[in-house]
Amino acid sequence: MKLFLNNSHTEFGVSPYSESTFSFLNRCGRKEFFPVRALLEEWFMRYPKKEKDEFRKRFQSGDDKQFNSAFFELYLHELLSRIGYQIQVHPKINTENNNKSPDFLAIAPNGDKIIFEAVLSSEIRGEGSISEMRAKGNTAIPIRNQVFDSINSLKHPFFYLHLSEKGNPSSLLSLNILNKKLINWLNKLPYSELKESQKKSEFIDYPKMIFEHSGWEIEFTAYPKSKKSQDSDIIRSHQTEVEKIDYHTPIKKAIKRKASKYGNLKIPYIIAINVFGHFPDHIDIMNALFGQEAFLLDLDFSKGVDSKLVRRPNGIWTSSLNPIHTRISAVLFGFSILPWTVASKDLYLYHNPWASLPYKGLATNFNQFSLIDNEIKKIDGIHPRIVLGLPQTWPNLDQH
Repeated sequence: MKLFLNNSHTEFGVSPYSESTFSFLNRCGRKEFFPVRALLEEWFMRYPKKEKDEFRKRFQSGDDKQFNSAFFELYLHELLSRIGYQIQVHPKINTENNNKSPDFLAIAPNGDKIIFEAVLSSEIRGEGSISEMRAKGNTAIPIRNQVFDSINSLKHPFFYLHLSEKGNPSSLLSLNILNKKLINWLNKLPYSELKESQKKSEFIDYPKMIFEHSGWEIEFTAYPKSKKSQDSDIIRSHQTEVEKIDYHTPIKKAIKRKASKYGNLKIPYIIAINVFGHFPDHIDIMNALFGQEAFLLDLDFSKGVDSKLVRRPNGIWTSSLNPIHTRISAVLFGFSILPWTVASKDLYLYHNPWASLPYKGLATNFNQFSLIDNEIKKIDGIHPRIVLGLPQTWPNLDQH
């Protein structure tokens, strides 16, 4: 049984907006994706036989959330196996009134047992944003994807487009009318004049066209092509509205969903979380686990106004009274770990200072953050690619 379908892998086109990650990986003929598929097939061979059917269905489902979830479990299974654990997938555990099975039971060479649970997290943006719509299954997403795929099917010998969006479509639109309007506009633009100004490094107010439809506005900016890029896709870059991005809230929610899911496990419990987004960092993790940063002001004006940085008691492990979710021994964080980023993305193990069952096992070989002398300090560890036996440049995605 294989993860990928029989395919000649000869297609070199970029992925359309509406294409799933699995579909793109399955057909892509770019040479750097051959080792990606080969690595995943190798890992899948070592996945338990009785679990393969269910795993393969999720991996091939065409739903990117299912794909990312399945892949992250495969990645963890391989990584934990390589650092020395014997892995049981979806083990039967005996807890009070709980028949649910966690993702992995890891058994160390000395017999110590640990439960690992995998979960995904993505950023939250403003209400009505693309991320919010995707989370709610909003119909604007397929409409947008259909429009952008249709535009990208156009070919123009002289111009490519930058897109800037506001709002979201609330109804279908005629793709033929939009495409015809775009081509007619591009055909009337002074290509030679714009190209000459570009060569002279002059300030150029590049031509713009605004398209509006049922609350959705797209601003198209036309840029003259070079001879080398005459056959490339017409959409070269794409920008949505600038919005406030929140990472710590979805991280907290993702961990909270798993915090008490299996009752009292009586062995260390680690939640592994793959955080997706453009700019998540350790500040977001600290805010999620230990509470948001805030300034505490001393308003005794006779002494002058003084302030210090503190944390609100609203983290996944903190409250105004006592530590909470002490069943979680640690959280293992990765940022946007995908099939082609496994050699570049690092892992970070955050220990729960108030854990009822602290973790001291094999995963402490990775980067750690622990409470030392009342301060969360980093302890450097090895990169996962060392364990996986991959060079830092794997799989050379910049090569064509």
